[in-house]
Amino acid sequence: MQTEAISGTRDMAQRWHNADQAGAQTLAQLGGLSASDGRKAWQVFVHIGLARADVVMGQPEFRHGATLEPDVIRRAVDQAAELLATRAAPWRKRRGR
Repeated sequence: MQTEAISGTRDMAQRWHNADQAGAQTLAQLGGLSASDGRKAWQVFVHIGLARADVVMGQPEFRHGATLEPDVIRRAVDQAAELLATRAAPWRKRRGR
């Protein structure tokens, strides 16, 4: 078994993965979508800054409850190709860059 270069990173990666999966499953369930469409919606929400995977708690975080409405989730899936082709939202850039 390979050792970690930095202690705790394996656990953090597992929590990130769990949060990522839970976010996609939540959106698929609330939107009445397939698992692949739930994944697309999750990717769109993360890309535009409406959601993120909390690596400390291992849970998805949504910035506003309105993003969990079924029609909003379906619109995100419908516009996924267009939105994911754009650059990330400008307010998500780090300071100093």
